[in-house]
Amino acid sequence: MPTERSNHDATDEQIHLGCTFGELTLQGLLRFPERVGIVAGERQFTYRQIVEAISRVIQVLKAHGLQRGQGIAQLSSNAPEILFVWFAAAIMSLRHTPLHPLGSEDDQAFILEDAEIAALVVDAAAFADRGRALEARIKTLTSVFTVGPADDGIDLSAEMAKCRPGPVRVEAQPEDICTLNYTGGTTGRPKGVILPNRVHVAARLAMLTAMAGRGQGGRRRMRPSRAHACLIAVPGMHWVWINADRLLRGEL
Repeated sequence: MPTERSNHDATDEQIHLGCTFGELTLQGLLRFPERVGIVAGERQFTYRQIVEAISRVIQVLKAHGLQRGQGIAQLSSNAPEILFVWFAAAIMSLRHTPLHPLGSEDDQAFILEDAEIAALVVDAAAFADRGRALEARIKTLTSVFTVGPADDGIDLSAEMAKCRPGPVRVEAQPEDICTLNYTGGTTGRPKGVILPNRVHVAARLAMLTAMAGRGQGGRRRMRPSRAHACLIAVPGMHWVWINADRLLRGEL
């Protein structure tokens, strides 16, 4: 399944623009399609299946009118679908905002209004009632999707099942806003933190550099291999990437 960068042929100026978070993610996923990329309880997904899920999410969001530059938020428990939607949003150049699952309804409503969110994705099993309450309060919402069946909203999983995976076309540019996260609000209202694609790319390159570097005594900090696991804490209020087996052996 190929990935494409849209909009233009490369010029001298564009060569130096850098890439986007969506492109960086797709490059990694497409490199090893048959490897297992996500394990969540009894469910697991290969890199190929992750790309196929991203393709399906993009098709569903576009079918319901989502366009580049609009905001999309998620309210969910720890689930792979969070990653599928976030990666799809990054590729489409939607502003992604995760909502804290333990946040109050008032704080979540404030964030949805302040970020001008157009679409909300809700974990139906855990937050159906909260999603219904937020939909009633926030007039800017044009679509509410549920992961799993619910009495209200568009069942994202069911809509994805109707789509056939196709080529993934990256629409984002390096200076586009990738995520709009909010602080915890301990000193007042939560405050939005704008992170463009170039920030996400720089962060991941810094992480890779740190992994390949050397610690005290010249010992390599990490030797990533297929045996390594990465523990991801979602829904993404504060991303944590841990090389699990090295951490448990005290080698980080």
